[in-house]
Amino acid sequence: MSTFAERLREAIAGRYSYAQIGAACGVSRTAVSRWANGKVTQVRSQYAFAVAEKCQVDPQWLISGIGTKERSGVMINTMRPQQAALLRDFESMPPELHAPVRAIIEALAERSSVRRNGPRGAE
Repeated sequence: MSTFAERLREAIAGRYSYAQIGAACGVSRTAVSRWANGKVTQVRSQYAFAVAEKCQVDPQWLISGIGTKERSGVMINTMRPQQAALLRDFESMPPELHAPVRAIIEALAERSSVRRNGPRGAE
């Protein structure tokens, strides 16, 4: 599996300078250089998402190497801020936590649905 630094370099290769990526993230060119050279291995999710947005790559791929470089159909900038924040938090978690967190969310959604609509089969 490639590293974040390798994926970052691939995402920006020939398209953007470190200064341009830094401007999109609100950090210095030097900070982006340290990310790209692997000197900083833990990049804050807010910066990784800003890079993914600027480069139009899939944030999950950029952060974890999972999936493909191409963006999925969901664009963070079309979400409400709370939705985008939840997605960013989820994507920044280690992959082994994705299934349990998803199960919790689905259980809460089911519970909420039952409260609104009444128990299933109670017609």
